[in-house]
Amino acid sequence: SNGEKCEYNISLGDVYFAADQTTNALESYQNAEKVCPLNEEAIFKRAQFLYFVRQFSKSKIAFGKLLNVSPQHGEGHFFLAMLNKENGDTAAAIGLFEKTIKLKGADYNSCMQLALIHETLGDSAKALTSLNRAINTDGRSAEAYYSRGLFYQKQGKDKLATNDYQKTIDIDANYTFAYYNVGNILASQGNFIKAIDHFEICLRLSPN
Repeated sequence: SNGEKCEYNISLGDVYFAADQTTNALESYQNAEKVCPLNEEAIFKRAQFLYFVRQFSKSKIAFGKLLNVSPQHGEGHFFLAMLNKENGDTAAAIGLFEKTIKLKGADYNSCMQLALIHETLGDSAKALTSLNRAINTDGRSAEAYYSRGLFYQKQGKDKLATNDYQKTIDIDANYTFAYYNVGNILASQGNFIKAIDHFEICLRLSPN
C-alpha cells in the first residue's frame, strides 16, 4: 500500500541520514512524500533534513507546507522559529517559539532559545523568565542551570550564580566551565585557595 511505501522510504531516509549519505536520504524522503503528499511525517522529515543540511530557504518552504497540512504541529513551529532566528527575524522567532510552548504544553528547547534571544535584546527580565521556564520543564538539565548561573554572574549576583553552578555540578560532575566560573568568582572575592582548587579540577577534567 501507499502507506507502507511511505513508511519504508521514511525509515530508509533515516538510515541513510544516520550514515551521512545525504543525497540518498533526501531522495528517500522525497519518495515518501511523492507516495503520500499530505503525510505530515514525510513532509516533516524532508523539511527537517533540509534544515540540518542548512538549505534554509527550501526548508522554510517545506515547513510552511507542513503547517498548512498540520497547523498544530509543535516541532514544525519550533523549526520555523529557528529558521526565522537564522534570518534575523527575532519578532517572528519569538512568536513561533511561544506558539511551540503553547502547542506542546512545555518545550525546553524553545525556552532556552527564548532566553538567548531576550538576553541579546537586553531584556533581562524575560531572559530570566525563560531560563526559569526551561528549568521547570527539565529540572535535570545541567545546561539550563549553567546558563542561569552565567546569567546571574553577568548581573553581578555571585551568590545566585554559585548556587546554580553547584546545581550544574551536582547533575554533571564533569561540567568544566561550572568549576571554572566558580573559580573566577572565588578569585574575585579574594578566596584564592578555593579558586585554585576549582581551577585544578578544570585542568584534571580538561588538560588542554
